[in-house]
Amino acid sequence: MSLFDGAMRTIMANADKNAATEDAVIGEDGFLHCRVCGEAVEAELPEELKRIFPNRKTRPRMCKCERDRADAEEAEEKKQQAQYKIDALKSEGLYSVFYGNCTFGKDDQHDQRASEIARKYVNKFAEMQKDNTGILFWGGVGTGKSYLAACIANALIEKLHPVMMAPIQDIVAAMTENYGAQRESVLAKVESVDLLILDDLGVERGTEYMLQHAYDIINARYNAKKPIIVTTNLTPQQMDVETNVSKKRIYDRITETCLAVRIGGESRRGGIVREKAKRFKKLLEEGD
Repeated sequence: MSLFDGAMRTIMANADKNAATEDAVIGEDGFLHCRVCGEAVEAELPEELKRIFPNRKTRPRMCKCERDRADAEEAEEKKQQAQYKIDALKSEGLYSVFYGNCTFGKDDQHDQRASEIARKYVNKFAEMQKDNTGILFWGGVGTGKSYLAACIANALIEKLHPVMMAPIQDIVAAMTENYGAQRESVLAKVESVDLLILDDLGVERGTEYMLQHAYDIINARYNAKKPIIVTTNLTPQQMDVETNVSKKRIYDRITETCLAVRIGGESRRGGIVREKAKRFKKLLEEGD
């Protein structure tokens, strides 16, 4: 007996065990039918198999219940695989736990226009990629620039886009670790991700060493013709009139490819502090 014959005998033997169950009933056509959906759970055995199994006339088939169950299991498996990939993209691309907690669903619309632009950027990301268009989020300290940028990062990662978001000094630190052993691999990641987000540009030390590495990062992205998002306390005017050559060439790369979006309003952090103070004062006034 061949391996095929042996396998088929095992399958048909199992079918015998499964056929006579409480879940199935013999229908008018003489075949077993599912009690739930009514579809046949067996069909006539093909002629070529009748020669191998002369005592059998039917073979098992999946009814709607079984197909739906199999589809649900497949969908759940795909969902889990997608979630594993999302978790991996967040772990590899987001350099702060804070970034991972920022979502449009939690956005308080502190600056409604900026929030709307951020959402539209995600929805139109294919066009943004094609045109190499980024965003320069600028404004005062604590107004929510990093939050909105991280919202974009998480929304795109949920769509399985590789994103890298970090303060530029952290990327430089990774490049220069162990005497620059990881420099090329870090730059390769900078070039390859679908979106690079540089957080808090301008707060890093303005040494020539740091500025050169910062330029290398931004220039690598520029040459790869891929979009970049930058958050900064600097104004576009300050970037435009910068006289330091090393800084100026960085700013020129950014302003050439990024739409400047001002995030206005008072500091979110200040509002949070005041709100906590009010709650604390109320607790004190209530006594024990």
